[in-house]
Amino acid sequence: MMRNKLPVPVPLIFVICILLAACTQETNVPEPAPTATATIISEPVAAATPEPAAPIVVPFVRDGSIYLYEDGTETLLVENTQQTTPEACFKLIYPFLSPDGKYLAYIEQTGEPPEEGSGCSAGFLQIIEISTATHQATDYRIHYFRWTASNLLNFSPNREIDRAAQNITLKNIYFDPASQEETVFETVFDQDESTFEETMLSADFPTDNLEKLIRYRDSNYYQVDTVLNEETFLFDDTQVNDFLDWSPSGRYAIFASAEQSANDFEVIELVVDTQQPDTVTEIVVGRGAAGGDISTGRKWYFEQGFVVYCREELYFTDGRPPLQLTNDSGGGCHNEEGFVATSPGGEYAFLKFQDRFELHDIDGNAIVVQEAEAVAKGRLTPKNFIWRNDDYMIMFESVSGGNNGGIENPKVYLFDHQANIIKPLIENAYLVEEG
Repeated sequence: MMRNKLPVPVPLIFVICILLAACTQETNVPEPAPTATATIISEPVAAATPEPAAPIVVPFVRDGSIYLYEDGTETLLVENTQQTTPEACFKLIYPFLSPDGKYLAYIEQTGEPPEEGSGCSAGFLQIIEISTATHQATDYRIHYFRWTASNLLNFSPNREIDRAAQNITLKNIYFDPASQEETVFETVFDQDESTFEETMLSADFPTDNLEKLIRYRDSNYYQVDTVLNEETFLFDDTQVNDFLDWSPSGRYAIFASAEQSANDFEVIELVVDTQQPDTVTEIVVGRGAAGGDISTGRKWYFEQGFVVYCREELYFTDGRPPLQLTNDSGGGCHNEEGFVATSPGGEYAFLKFQDRFELHDIDGNAIVVQEAEAVAKGRLTPKNFIWRNDDYMIMFESVSGGNNGGIENPKVYLFDHQANIIKPLIENAYLVEEG
């Protein structure tokens, strides 16, 4: 049986899915690692705890337009004057702030017909400089993007096809909105599906600081330090099928093993400690093919555990037994956004369980998070845990508006770390307009 040997990093997975079917952020993480089974040490919340000191800023979509919430004030940033129809997509979607809060990026759909099997997800990347309200239009046609910790936009534009040479080029781009400069990593392979696995030329998959790479060359995978100009052999393609992901700081690299698991549905993932490349942890995880919101990739518990696409467990890089998080049935598979999130400084991790939310610190202590009103803890809600700083985190009750998942006017919640409480923040706010 022919295996797919194309190494695919997380930012390229969605693009390649479209191609073949008709188609982490740099973190300074302290050691030692916490344990996910930390003892709950306190629950009480003081009645008069002050609000977070940092400004609370949240971009969101409402009635098709993009707004910016800032400390109680809502400002219309981009108004959508076009009407979406079953024949054409006119939407402004996924507004996300850069980590430094200076830029907002979103996708402006173009009015083209919905894509078969993927709705109205494609469009052009647009950028707003918040302080001046300057709008930067781009020619990048994308399905999704993410911000890195160093305030770069990472995305994969639609493929480029040279039919004469029978080559397809997939680009993994890191774009700096401040300098307007891009860093491009390309993967080129033969268009003929019967031969492209053998004619792959090369591919470099960097960490977010762009100083470490996983390189695929001549059917081998290497770890590359671009600063020291050092290359270390890791695997050949009889050992692994794909490169999958980096941990936030680049400490761990994850591959899909070429071995078969006892259950064909399960995939064996190999976790390589880049500080000790000979140390490999094997983790067996499940995969699925259900629909759902577009994912920005696996989410991490500090630097020691992660949530996998279509799964609801926390897997650990040292091979400890996985920790069960929320365990609801049904719904789509792009659920990682609402299970775990680590704060920008790497000091705290927020987790969702079936009956509670918990906050863990890097020393292994844990507290149950209080709720001003009961918040659903299902597979699909809340979604998109977004830490703005160590003081507060934003939670979207639903990604979509328009009666998605039975929530007609979903809310945005604020997790106030200092007060240890989740409370409603914005009414009728989401990331994508349904319908």
